[in-house]
Amino acid sequence: MTRDSLVTMSQTTLVSLARIQTARPGRHLAHLCEHFAAEAHAEWADDSGIILFDFGACRLVAEESALVLTAEGPDDESLSRVEKITAARLAGDGLAVEWKRTA
Repeated sequence: MTRDSLVTMSQTTLVSLARIQTARPGRHLAHLCEHFAAEAHAEWADDSGIILFDFGACRLVAEESALVLTAEGPDDESLSRVEKITAARLAGDGLAVEWKRTA
């Protein structure tokens, strides 16, 4: 997925959000982006990042005491894939992710 397709996708995208309380949100953001960089396009800085999969995207923001994730996909199946793989990776760091779909 390219940035252009992500912009196009955002017009018909399904979205879900998760807020994970953690003392080290920047560390978890970097670990998640580094993990997926081998199989997807990932960019990150200290307080934000994005992972572009072929089937959707995950945007990340490190706040003072929370990691905020926004999963995006063109359909329910794709959005569920983004949710599941990011949650599974964060579970490896001991973090539980509870996704909430937006209207």
